Amino acid sequence: MGFISGELRQGSPTFLPKTWASVDDIFVESEYRNQGVGRALLQSVQAWAQERGADGISLQVAAANERGRKFYEDLGFREISVYEVFEF
Repeated sequence: MGFISGELRQGSPTFLPKTWASVDDIFVESEYRNQGVGRALLQSVQAWAQERGADGISLQVAAANERGRKFYEDLGFREISVYEVFEF
């Protein structure tokens, strides 16, 4: 159906030190989308992270991925930074 992967990471010492469950990848097969699988995967990460004393979940989503951004926003995620690249 799908998968989620990531790890616990310490936040930058420049900011308030926090521990994040950093989600690197999340994927749901197309025939299982819109059935709550992605939500269940993220809920399992939340439970796992809370058991380990994490302060929250962090992830990156492409600016052009409007569907993904809406999905995360609906789950309570909020945008806190902008990731920029310079290509050559």
